[in-house]
Amino acid sequence: MTDGWKSYSDLKDEGYIHEVVNHSIEFVREDDRSVHTQKVERMWKTLKSVLKREGRESENDHLYVYEFLYREQQKMKGMTTPSEMFPQFLQHIHDTYPGYGIEGLKPKDYIPQQ
Repeated sequence: MTDGWKSYSDLKDEGYIHEVVNHSIEFVREDDRSVHTQKVERMWKTLKSVLKREGRESENDHLYVYEFLYREQQKMKGMTTPSEMFPQFLQHIHDTYPGYGIEGLKPKDYIPQQ
């Protein structure tokens, strides 16, 4: 769901389901109250505030966007705290890179030997 910005006009051609709200007329579509941009606008506002607050270099912004999206995805699955998200994060690492994550490295593998 987007506003009527011209850059979004090809989304349907790219295979996306695309609903449009014309903000010069309304902010929630009158014929379908579920079509609005409040959620995406809130997400952008939150992401921008996180990036500004952290004061990080802009060359790494894509990494923080990935982290932000991952956390939001986990929240949508009902995981709201880091202690709930971290085991799932390790499982995703293990699934992507077998040998790492939950069952991969043991403390002896990464603690320097005396």
